[in-house]
Amino acid sequence: MKRIAKFLVAMLPVVSACYTAGPIRMDVLTSGVHIYADLSERGSARVAPRAGEGISSVFGDVVGLTDSSITIAMRSITDRRGVETFWTGEHLEFLRGELLNVRERQLSQTRTAGAVALFALAILASLRIFTGAFGGGRDDGGSPQ
Repeated sequence: MKRIAKFLVAMLPVVSACYTAGPIRMDVLTSGVHIYADLSERGSARVAPRAGEGISSVFGDVVGLTDSSITIAMRSITDRRGVETFWTGEHLEFLRGELLNVRERQLSQTRTAGAVALFALAILASLRIFTGAFGGGRDDGGSPQ
C-alpha cells in the first residue's frame, strides 16, 4: 500500500502542470492576475539593486496598478543565462514600458482533462498491479470443480 501512495504522490505534478501562458493586453490587467513578462534593458537595470544583475524575465501576481506602473508580488525571476530564482512574494514595481511580451498564466482545460484521465488510468493500473484488484478470475490455473 505504501508503494501505491508513493506512486500517486509522484503523479501529482502531472495533474498540476496544466497551465499555459497567453498574451494579455496591458490595459486589461487587474490585481490578482498571474503574469510572465520579459524586461526591457531599462527595466532590468532599474531593478538590479533589488533583483540582481541581468534579469531578463519575471513571473508573479499583479498586486498594484497605476497609470504608469505595475507592482508584482514576485514568484520567480530568470536571468539572461536562463537561471531561475524563486521568490516568496516580495513586491517589485515596474514602469509599464519596462515590461515586454506580457503573458497571463491560464489553466488549460484540454491539458487538465488529459492529465486527469492519465492520472485515473495510472491509479487503476497501480491497483491492478499492486493489489490484484479487478482480476475477477481464478489464479490456480485449474478448472472449476
